[in-house]
Amino acid sequence: PQVLANNIATPPTDPEMGVPLLLNHPIKATNLAQVNAVRPPEPSEHSSQILKELGYPDAEINRLRNEGII
Repeated sequence: PQVLANNIATPPTDPEMGVPLLLNHPIKATNLAQVNAVRPPEPSEHSSQILKELGYPDAEINRLRNEGII
């Protein structure tokens, strides 16, 4: 109860976090809004997007995915 009362930990705003509470950062910058934590990306979750930004064509990205490379 003390942790919640003193705002040391709060429930996550992202339901995909999978934890009941997150520790708040101990350093506060009063002129900046605090950013809420979100879940980290899954392995290779953004691979297609990154490869497209690097100029890979969709067919090559699909081949890499089908062969289990990404």
